[in-house]
Amino acid sequence: MSRNRGLIDAPNDDYGEMASSAIPSVSLQLEHLRETADLGTRMTQSGTVGVSGLGDRYYARGREFELLKTVPIPLELQQQMQQTRSRFEMGLFPEIARAWVTIDCDIFMWNYETNDDLAYFDGIQNTIVKISLARPKTGVFQAHVHWVLVVATVLDVQLLAVTVTGREVSIIPETLFKVDVENALVNDIVSTAAGRIFFTANENLFELEYYDNGWFRRHCKKVNRSTNLLQSFIPFLSPVTEEILQVVVDNSRHLLFALTKRSSLQVYDLGVKGNACTKITNLTSGQIIHEASAMSGGQHDPSMFSNIIRIIPLYAENSHQLNLLAVTARGVRLYFSVLPKQAQPPQGQYVAHLSMSQMEARPICLRICHIRFAPGLCPTSTYRDPADGAYMSQASNSTCILATHPQGRFMLFAISDLYHPASRSFVETISEFMLNGPVWAIHVQSKPLCSSEAPMGDLIPPAQTHPFYRMHANAPEVITIFTSEGLSLYQQRPPVLALREALTEHGFEGSEIEVLLKEMGPVNALVLALMLLSSEKPVDQQHHDKALRLFYSLKDEPEMVDVDQVRDWNDANDSFRDWNARMRSPLRSSTPFHERTMASPMNLNGHSPIGTHDYSFTHGNSFYQFRPSKRHDALYAYFARLVAPLWSQPIVLVNDGRLHPLVSEASLNWLSHQLRLFLAAIDDNNLIPRQLPPQASDYTSLNAKFSAEAYARERSSILALHALIILTLETLALWAVAVEYGMHQVSASVDSNSLMLLSGRRLSDLVTGDSNLNNDLIKGLIKYFLGDEAGTRDLSDRLRNVCPTLYSKEDALITNATEMLDRALRQGLTLDSQNIVRTAVLYLKQSINKVSLPVVSQQLSQLQSYDAIVELCLLRAKKDDPKQLAIAAYRNGGVAEGNKEMAEASNRRENSYAVFRRLLEDVDGKLDAQTIRDQISKCVLASDDELAHAALFRWMLQNHQAEKIIQSKSQFVEQFLQHEIGRGGGHKYLDLLWRFYEKSNTFDKAAKLLVRLADCTTMPEITLDQRISYLSHAIMCAQSSTDSKIKEKIQEMRDKLDVANVQLSARQALASIATPQCRQAVKELDKSLFVLQDLCERYVQPFQLHRVMLAAYRCAAYYKEDDIHRVWNDIIDQEFNGQQDCAFQNVLSCIGDLALLYKGGNYFPEEFIVLLLLEKTRDRRMSADLFPLLLKKMKMPLGIFLKFITEEFRSDRIWSTNLKALRFFVDLTDKMVNKFIDEAHSLEDNRKQADLDACKTLLALITLTLKKQNIIEIVSELDQIETLNARLTHGRF
Repeated sequence: MSRNRGLIDAPNDDYGEMASSAIPSVSLQLEHLRETADLGTRMTQSGTVGVSGLGDRYYARGREFELLKTVPIPLELQQQMQQTRSRFEMGLFPEIARAWVTIDCDIFMWNYETNDDLAYFDGIQNTIVKISLARPKTGVFQAHVHWVLVVATVLDVQLLAVTVTGREVSIIPETLFKVDVENALVNDIVSTAAGRIFFTANENLFELEYYDNGWFRRHCKKVNRSTNLLQSFIPFLSPVTEEILQVVVDNSRHLLFALTKRSSLQVYDLGVKGNACTKITNLTSGQIIHEASAMSGGQHDPSMFSNIIRIIPLYAENSHQLNLLAVTARGVRLYFSVLPKQAQPPQGQYVAHLSMSQMEARPICLRICHIRFAPGLCPTSTYRDPADGAYMSQASNSTCILATHPQGRFMLFAISDLYHPASRSFVETISEFMLNGPVWAIHVQSKPLCSSEAPMGDLIPPAQTHPFYRMHANAPEVITIFTSEGLSLYQQRPPVLALREALTEHGFEGSEIEVLLKEMGPVNALVLALMLLSSEKPVDQQHHDKALRLFYSLKDEPEMVDVDQVRDWNDANDSFRDWNARMRSPLRSSTPFHERTMASPMNLNGHSPIGTHDYSFTHGNSFYQFRPSKRHDALYAYFARLVAPLWSQPIVLVNDGRLHPLVSEASLNWLSHQLRLFLAAIDDNNLIPRQLPPQASDYTSLNAKFSAEAYARERSSILALHALIILTLETLALWAVAVEYGMHQVSASVDSNSLMLLSGRRLSDLVTGDSNLNNDLIKGLIKYFLGDEAGTRDLSDRLRNVCPTLYSKEDALITNATEMLDRALRQGLTLDSQNIVRTAVLYLKQSINKVSLPVVSQQLSQLQSYDAIVELCLLRAKKDDPKQLAIAAYRNGGVAEGNKEMAEASNRRENSYAVFRRLLEDVDGKLDAQTIRDQISKCVLASDDELAHAALFRWMLQNHQAEKIIQSKSQFVEQFLQHEIGRGGGHKYLDLLWRFYEKSNTFDKAAKLLVRLADCTTMPEITLDQRISYLSHAIMCAQSSTDSKIKEKIQEMRDKLDVANVQLSARQALASIATPQCRQAVKELDKSLFVLQDLCERYVQPFQLHRVMLAAYRCAAYYKEDDIHRVWNDIIDQEFNGQQDCAFQNVLSCIGDLALLYKGGNYFPEEFIVLLLLEKTRDRRMSADLFPLLLKKMKMPLGIFLKFITEEFRSDRIWSTNLKALRFFVDLTDKMVNKFIDEAHSLEDNRKQADLDACKTLLALITLTLKKQNIIEIVSELDQIETLNARLTHGRF
């Protein structure tokens, strides 16, 4: 069985159309998220602010982080630390969740998440000064090597293999590679995502290059990246060197930054592909201080910008504008860019989500873009403990951590803008913590719960949205602080948690709520309420009522606003309590809050979903715009934020003909589950506005009308969102199932064309696209399980559970039918298989609207169930056209212009009929092909589907089986033929129609149609011969008809037929003349019938068609002897004047042909013809041999002929006076008398005697004439005549 396609057809489009109308609003929300994503955009306010942080308005105290847990240093390790002899280092490997300590030449590691699995490694011979963890290069190590441990000692740098098995981490003691450092001190080690390793030794930056040439030939070397080839040979060309303390790598843009001991900064370009290393620039401490002072107006102590303690790369996910963060000992943050000013968009026009290629991101310079002062540095600041004396720092997208040591205390400052997403200026919250010792390492981590692994190609990654907008999709940020006393883990408190605690401790009316909501802005506040309503945590259940009150507490309703009166409101700085009072539009909705009731998205009750493109209309001279409520915007905003990680990301790619998922099953399931909770919150809390009552349409004022209009539009828009949520969560669940079963294996069951369509498709395309891509995946899943009944059943049940809209009850029935048909095929053509097929067909009929008829036809044809195929096709056609619009269009001659519904119905029906028509073609080559065709045709003809009959008839005509249409006895033959004729189908349909009339004994209709065909002038393909045939059949049908009116026209038909025959004669005559004029005349004579007079005037007379003229005279019953004789004279002259060598035969042939037509009537004057020929042959001195043959052609008795020439001899003196004429006549007489003598024995007595008497009379007359002449030249003729007399006298007859 072919498994190239699935049985399930496209799903119902109602949900898709409704959901699509919500896309514009979702797109606006996503656009807002992208526009505010870039840290540089938020901090610099789109490039308009260069300095911030001066003043308390930029900072707020808060309790944003809380201690999660502390992890002490293992006791055994503490004892070892007390025995340190020369060198001691501490740090974190967050990639493998390990804290590490080096003591002299020993390495200790343990799992700081579980505080166990302490490991000890003593395979290093020299004192360790630095260690780092790097990814292994591709193709160098075996698969069990997951990481490479880079160990720098006082003498060398060596690489060790690290393996990870479950939660266990092991260091393989064998050294893989090693290079000497020549007594230089290694200060820092860093690696790239591709496994390149860089380390600093004094003032130089080195790269440790290692590779494997095969056959146990491994090579390792260090390459100095600080100097070029020329500087290595001429040292004085090198700039003043400084010891490099720190190096960091930006893997997103392939950049490397270095910090020197004197706070200078260096930039290295690793290349577009990350496989190069070029030093770009060096920015000295003095240059940094000068530039920073200039930007800040020169009003600050230069020491604030000197003594950089830490540099932190800003990845492309953080910002496209900014590249590097440098933190000074005074807590000042300096933000740098490697691109020149002119390379960036003008101020206020930067769009963070615009894609940037790796080539465009190549570094050119290093310049300060923004200065952020630490809290408390301003003299008027209320902060008593400024972040001064910083010695360690780390940062993430939204959080900056500063470790300070003021006045002997160890302090930690966590600065974050999470709680300020809508602030006009860049505001951060400060959290302070006391530590129990100096900080050795800081790590900030936030694990995404939903992400995509889509390859970026030559583009840098897009900037991530503000942390507030993705807090639901990320685990709370955790700060890990490693001090000499142990580890402390601090977890960020997300705003939804703060809202929950505020509702618990202070209630709905508490000031804490107002402060929190003022910081967030109205829409964000409502989103927080939605997050609580959507939460399934038991702790949130008790707050549902309060969250619902919060959601409806904002006195804000949808409205229609005159665009000329629209004012620019700022949500961020408005108090939550007086927000309603600030809205002053005269068209504010006065619709009161009603208790909401859940509305089904499938029942719009007169309102259809709309998108932003429908949000405006005009009234009078004013232009009004629909402004939805903040509740509406919050619903859309929450959905957009939920789907943002995947909405614009590809879900799969195709490689080597297989689907490769770019999103994990966990991410798909997580997002699907979150949307399901959101949907439940909307339904359970009746967040869809109810339908307005009927009386609401009785508007008494313009404001009331606008209020109702805005209310209806908002309801429709939220209904559209509801449908979009359903389709999105079901799409995610479906793809999660596919990933679980194995996308590679499922790929083999997906059609190759569908694979290419699926490749690179974004989630938004899969949800609202027009290509039925989800349906293609469902088909692939079903075909993957074909043959496994239990697997198919489990898959069907699961799909019905997780995506009932995409995979409905009908789809489940089709899946069961698919499995049954597959089982029947495996069993072969048995009685059991036939029973299985009947059951499967029953399932298919119950879900006919979603059946893929071509695939069903293919399977059922293999089971020889041709009747079932036709039944399904006819049922589908009927279901696809419940209003019978296609039949109406067919009967009315076509689809009415602009009637899209009728056109679609006609197309759907035609697609159904095309299946059994294709089946009629596909049986070619089978031994019983004709039997199968007859079976299919019989099943179609047994139905009452007029269009199915028409489809079958068209196939018969295309395959030269027109006779079967006449024999079909279908009730729709006449309608079909008339329909095709009406569409300009040509004379073949008219020809079939009269034959149908004749076959069905409707002779009167047949006769009328035949006459019409014969007279038709618009069908040049009808030849004159066919027209004559039509007239002949018309006469026969009229004679068989019972209609008296038709019988009365029989003579008229006959007359017309006679004229047509004359026209045929003319055409035949002209066809024998090879001239352009004659060829054109032949074409004209074939195109239509002419009346006799026109025929003669236009063709017979001009072209001298004398024989045709004779026919025309007889056809018209015209007789005038002179005219008849003249025509005959012309005919004979024409034959004699033809080819001279065969004129004799031409005359005989012509006379013979005309004798057959006209002999015995006035139009064949025998005496005139004989005498005329006698004269012509005499004058042309032709032989008299013509006349014996002439008698035979004319079938003229000899006696009559002799009588004619005897009278001619007597009456015309030329025969007796002209010697040549006399001799010709004697010769003629001789031949005729000898003819009589030779044939007399075969004649009847009466005939014989009459001919004998005629001969004697003629001979006597000639003898007398000859004797009177008494001329010596005619002696021989006289002897000839006497011989004839003697033969007649003595002959016996």
